[in-house]
Amino acid sequence: MPDTFSMPALLEDDSLHQLAGEGAFTRGEKYAQENRASVDEISARQITGQVRGSTRYTVTLLLNRKRLSGDCNCPAAAEGDFCKHQVALAITARGSQNLETHSQVDDLRAFLLAQSPEVLADKLLSFALEYREVEKDLQFWFKSTSASTGADLNKVIGTLLRGGGFIDYRKSFEYARRVDQSVELLRGLLKSKPAECAGAAEYALLRLFKTLEQSDDSSGAISGAMHDLVKIHHKALSAHVPDKKYGQQFFKLMRADGWHFFDAKVYRPLLGDAAWAEYGRLVQSAFHKLPEKPPKKSEWIITRDDIERGQLKSMLETWYALNDDREALLALKIRELQSPYDYSRLIQLFADYGRHRESLLWAEKAHQLFPDDAAFYQALIAGYRHDGLDEEANAMLWQWFERWPSADHFFELMKHAVKQATEWRARAFAYLEQLEQNDLAVARKRNPHAMKNVTTRADILLREKNVAEAVAIARGAVISQYLITTLADKARKEFPDVSSRIYRNEVDDLLRIGGNRNYELALDYLNKLLPLLADSERFAYLNDLRIRFKAKRNFIKLIAAL
Repeated sequence: MPDTFSMPALLEDDSLHQLAGEGAFTRGEKYAQENRASVDEISARQITGQVRGSTRYTVTLLLNRKRLSGDCNCPAAAEGDFCKHQVALAITARGSQNLETHSQVDDLRAFLLAQSPEVLADKLLSFALEYREVEKDLQFWFKSTSASTGADLNKVIGTLLRGGGFIDYRKSFEYARRVDQSVELLRGLLKSKPAECAGAAEYALLRLFKTLEQSDDSSGAISGAMHDLVKIHHKALSAHVPDKKYGQQFFKLMRADGWHFFDAKVYRPLLGDAAWAEYGRLVQSAFHKLPEKPPKKSEWIITRDDIERGQLKSMLETWYALNDDREALLALKIRELQSPYDYSRLIQLFADYGRHRESLLWAEKAHQLFPDDAAFYQALIAGYRHDGLDEEANAMLWQWFERWPSADHFFELMKHAVKQATEWRARAFAYLEQLEQNDLAVARKRNPHAMKNVTTRADILLREKNVAEAVAIARGAVISQYLITTLADKARKEFPDVSSRIYRNEVDDLLRIGGNRNYELALDYLNKLLPLLADSERFAYLNDLRIRFKAKRNFIKLIAAL
């Protein structure tokens, strides 16, 4: 059936939201509502058009079976993002009469069915001579239908998937279409020749793993098509029981797969005991042949040896876990301990196995080795509480809070205060005030006019809904930018003067920076600010903005209705 049947679903809000994210989707939706997007051409596979932003952008949307991808000449799309301009064109295209191609395709199909085979063959050959991609498609069709052996099938697929050097972002969409063709070919063999289908899928994936290393697949077009190929392989393998030797092939696939397309947990039921055992034997053999792991000079430097070791270690851990060989898995993890992450996983594994005493012992050892890692404070707290050592747990909890004082940690602390809530709160606030004084003393050595930073206490007070006290400590002090607007929003009723001042400052800062996104944010603040002002003050303020920022024409348009 023609791909046009899936077009409306691909252009729905849910699909666009998932591709673009909240911010880009919202801005693109607004562009569409403002009629900034215009559709130039729509076909079964592609939509092209223009979108007016800070300049005019050329946008292309590619409809490739179950996936929507796109291209735009804006900076965001150049980074591989599905940008707001693509969202705007998609939404606009949904309402285009040209999108209603269902009946047109039916009419065209009826016309083609009425033609003789000779006429259609001549027409297709003429298209093939004129368009290189059409010729490729027809040649692939011809060779795939004449392939009689697995080797012939691999040859056809190999020709189709030939990369020819680095595949850049724009070329990745066309290459993904070739992967889709391979998927369709193998889907046709799934029921009649499952063994050959599985073998051909493996051949294709082994080639594609190498191709992916030389591709800019930031759009996910190629990897998305590869996931479809893995699904075909899974179905084909489930249609027959592999022999012991297949363990060698599965090991080869897992080693070549640096992107986690294959999941051993999913494939375990399909392999059978003999192939699974053979696969495990090869994993153990390869891992034990690795040289002794040297101490890492830096956690930020990752060598090829590190990658190989990490992959084999992960494969072996999974094999042990799926065999429920707990002692072997724990021994492996203990042998490979090096980073805080390694210790965290070991501690959790002991806890999962119900061996809490050993989990606590390893947490204590990790805390000694990595005293600056907050995870081990939390592991010790959990371990002490499990063993009923509440006094030790509370002592560690206070150390954790004092080491990393924040509003989140304060409220975690208070969860365990119980009858000591008043005492603990006073102690925590006294500690925070002392930190503020210490930081102020250091700051005033550099700047005699520095002010106290009360961000953490203000954050706590606002979460406690103690707005009056938060405003009181914020006067004549500093709070972090992320909290300023929260304070303004929560203080609107009791302290409109404070909120007004904050909103005004935010509007001025955004307008000085400029840019359409900042204008939209400034408008949001204006909508909060204006209800707080008297009519005369509101008029005077808007007039002042129009004078001071008259060069910001897009912003002036936004406030025209205010």
